[in-house]
Amino acid sequence: MSRASLVLLDHELDSETPTLTGLDILSNLESLNNGKNVIAKKFIVLTGRSESDVARDYERFGSLEQLIKPISEAQFKVSMIRAWTKLRLGEEASDWEEAYSLLSELGLVQSAESLQQDVDSVAGIQDLYDELKQQLSGKIPEEQLAAYDAARKALSSNNESIASILPCLEGYAMTEQFLKDVRRTFRMDRLAFWILRAYLHRFKQQDGRVRNLNTGTHNHAEYRISRNYRLYFSERENDRVLERFAHKNKQVAIIDNLCKSSSPIVLNIEQLLMST
Repeated sequence: MSRASLVLLDHELDSETPTLTGLDILSNLESLNNGKNVIAKKFIVLTGRSESDVARDYERFGSLEQLIKPISEAQFKVSMIRAWTKLRLGEEASDWEEAYSLLSELGLVQSAESLQQDVDSVAGIQDLYDELKQQLSGKIPEEQLAAYDAARKALSSNNESIASILPCLEGYAMTEQFLKDVRRTFRMDRLAFWILRAYLHRFKQQDGRVRNLNTGTHNHAEYRISRNYRLYFSERENDRVLERFAHKNKQVAIIDNLCKSSSPIVLNIEQLLMST
């Protein structure tokens, strides 16, 4: 089951137990998750109290918005729009920062004077990332989100070849559906394509990002790629088979599909990857 993207949390949970509040729920969640705030930047708090100390308490837990009761339909809509904008902004920032960090770690992004010339789009990532950091200073969330969207479009317009991922696939078996996912990602979201490339270098290592799935066949598991993407794979005899790659929002549908069928391993990888 996928986790909630946005939580509405009431401060006063039970009128008959006024000492039990949303703050208690947040504290208990942290205790159950080894001190990790699992819904930070993912919740809106509803409260009948406008005291600044209550608002600050929830801000420390990472609230996106605070709605004061009674809540009108217009207030609710505006708050939801702002919250979703902040959620998307957090995802965009995470994607760009992690992609830049990973590519730097792999030696693919270096200083402007010593960039490797064999992969032009890496230079594009560095240029776009540096430009983003300048553009975002002092901007409101809506303007920041527009800047990220523009940068993604610019990155997807370069002349990089999808074949650049082939060396990263060496040593793996894979299905046709996985290659279709890679082609779709390359066309629609070049940043996610670069994140996948970088993580494929790490995938051979046991780094705690694997979660076993109950699909009933072939010991399926998912490998968490950055904050927003998942790589689905299975173990078949001596092969680690790459089966799907997608945004985390598609997790439920993909797991359901893996439960129902088992895709054959393909041999003509380069031909399928390059096909339109």
